[in-house]
Amino acid sequence: MALESLERLLPELEDGDWAALVITGKPFVFAAGADVTQFPGATRELALEGSRAGHELFGRIRALPYPTVAAVNGACLGGGVELALHCDARTISTGARHFACPECFLGIVPAWGGTQLVPRLVGAETAVKFIVENAMRQNRMLTGPQAFELGFADRLLEPAEFLDDSLAFARELAASPSRAGARHRDESVTEVIRKARSRLDGQVHGAAPAPYRALELIEGALSGWSLEEGYRAEEEAVADLLPGREAQASLYAFDLVERRAKNPPGRPQAEPRRLEKIGLVGAGLMAAQLATLFLRRLELPIAIRDVSEEALQTARASIDSDLAEQVAKGRYDEGKARFLASLVSTSTTYDDFTGCDLVLEAVFEELDVKREVFEEVRERVAAGCVLATNTSSLSVAEMGADVGIHFFNPVALLPLVELVRTDDTTDEALATAWAFAERLRKRPVLVRDAPAFVVNRVLTRLMRVVLDALEHGTMPDDADEAILELGLPMAPSVLLQMVGPRVANHVLETLHAAYPDRFPLSQTLQNYADGNGEIAVTDNDPRTQEQILERDPPPARRRRRGRGRRRRHRRPARRGLAILARRDHQVPRSDRQIGEDVRQDLRMSDDWRIRIELPEEHHAGTLLGRFGLELTSDEGRRLAEELEGRRLAVSQDENDLFVYASSQTQAEQARGIVEAELAEEGIQGKVSQPERWLHDEERWSNEPPDETWEEEEVEHGHAPWEVRVERPSHHEASKLADELEQEGYRVIRRFRYVIVGTASKEEAEALARRLHGEAEPGGELVWEATPQNPFAIFGGLGV
Repeated sequence: MALESLERLLPELEDGDWAALVITGKPFVFAAGADVTQFPGATRELALEGSRAGHELFGRIRALPYPTVAAVNGACLGGGVELALHCDARTISTGARHFACPECFLGIVPAWGGTQLVPRLVGAETAVKFIVENAMRQNRMLTGPQAFELGFADRLLEPAEFLDDSLAFARELAASPSRAGARHRDESVTEVIRKARSRLDGQVHGAAPAPYRALELIEGALSGWSLEEGYRAEEEAVADLLPGREAQASLYAFDLVERRAKNPPGRPQAEPRRLEKIGLVGAGLMAAQLATLFLRRLELPIAIRDVSEEALQTARASIDSDLAEQVAKGRYDEGKARFLASLVSTSTTYDDFTGCDLVLEAVFEELDVKREVFEEVRERVAAGCVLATNTSSLSVAEMGADVGIHFFNPVALLPLVELVRTDDTTDEALATAWAFAERLRKRPVLVRDAPAFVVNRVLTRLMRVVLDALEHGTMPDDADEAILELGLPMAPSVLLQMVGPRVANHVLETLHAAYPDRFPLSQTLQNYADGNGEIAVTDNDPRTQEQILERDPPPARRRRRGRGRRRRHRRPARRGLAILARRDHQVPRSDRQIGEDVRQDLRMSDDWRIRIELPEEHHAGTLLGRFGLELTSDEGRRLAEELEGRRLAVSQDENDLFVYASSQTQAEQARGIVEAELAEEGIQGKVSQPERWLHDEERWSNEPPDETWEEEEVEHGHAPWEVRVERPSHHEASKLADELEQEGYRVIRRFRYVIVGTASKEEAEALARRLHGEAEPGGELVWEATPQNPFAIFGGLGV
């Protein structure tokens, strides 16, 4: 309807004698873009037609012969941003709180010129953050001042006189002999896009096509495309994406969440109890996080009780540390931090619980312990005080709580809260819990009092599939890889560590007791819970990725790595999270690529190492991208010259990287390069001092690998050799992978890369010559650095 209205108005705007045009919106809203309720079930033809219509109409605004100004007075999303970008200039209100292109979040790309005009206006780096990265981080939005600071607007105006000031600005433009133009600064577009792809790989693992297409469109906009060529590419991208299952699923989820957030089912109509004081039973890690959240969001007195004075001191220290961090970030002044700290009382008794309106229990997951807690608390608080539990799986009714309020770890970040209603939960208690969750800025979801409720039941089902794969001989990183291919933000192994093996095993035991056939117990998870890292392999029949995901397997499959390993002395081989096979590695490079000085010292040993601890796993992927391609910091390149002719092995274990060197000097040189690259990327990582980390008796023997290792791997269905090919786009890589699979090759596709498994070195060389025009197979090597880069990256070489 909006486009039809614009189409009717444009002839008048094109033919009239106008001095300037100012476009603004209704109060607090400039324009919210297309109606996404029309997208479900859209066909390719409909998507193509809609994108083309927007380009045509907005292009006519861009072509008007007089100055045009978009006066962004409030929320400006998606098509609203694109409408504003087609104007010659923009003003924006300091009161605007929502300025964003959320399309990638919905599984599509901006369809009306956003991917072409944003980079031309603000440059590649800002365009990537605005169109891709903000959208993929739960649809982050800019405020008016932020949008102005980044160059999206020409004037930042106060709300009171916003329209008058915008009209005055339009008159200024009308009196000026020139029209406003793009202002992006010079930058390496290729490098910006490469870094963005690396970060995206670590986040969605290729499972979401939209952000990759958006990066291609941004790159094209700054690489010589005309605006018309960009429009056509944008139309094709939208036509490919919108009917796809990823976009349709994203739109369904968005509609479900947003619609239900406005009118959530199960919200009680009763008045909630007024909260003036909160009690918290337990002072463990979870309880400390909860206390900190309550303090910051509610600013109410909080009484914490635990049987351990040491635990209380630790919780207090955690709260004080968080408050100090808020002061350091400028969010609180020291006076407010001291005030908030004064609201917390800790005790090994319940004496401070007098006057509490809500008490939340967060003690160990033992039904009898929790039942005892509620019996004690009920005797010490006034009638009407709501007694809630943070249990992850136990029966709320059986422990004697009024209601369940189940938070997820990490408490500060995860928005969901399960509210568990029992047959005895009153409307007032549920209303109080609901209001409590919303004041904490969480999203409450009502669930029944059933074993493990909803989230942990789904999570445990997924984790049990992964554990089953491990117990049939599948390598841990292969199982992680399969799940990550679904686009989940975190590998199962990382999630298990975050949840805690003891908690995960307890949830499994609870579900097993209720549904023994659907949730069998796991000896491996029991081992983890007991502090034993052994995987209880029951059958050496590794699962493929397709089997783990319960898909039909392709005509041929491949394994990521060979297993022609030399055994270590003294200790038996043990399955665990792979880091790096600890022995010398011959880097399989063709002589054509390297100089004589490099060829003289290709062997790498691991006498010394440094550990790089990174905040998140995708940061490890970012740093690996730098190691695997080209160092970008000037300091890093300078230091790399000192290691000319050397190769240092690099491996990854979740969000930790390890660099191995043959001497302390080399390790220290590597440490300098790493620190320079971290500073260039803006990642806060911890780099250890070099350490000599293996005793002589733990080193690999000098015995050569079994000559028949390739045959053995083929017998097990593995591909011991592989060839890696890069294609210009995600689409072309996918096409090549399909063609090779039809020929019977074992193939995996990594976004723009295709890795082809072969049964022998000779076959790999032949295929490499065919695909590359030269032989570049790599045996155990998954990803090697450029000749100017001293690092060689190895992928999960297990023992």
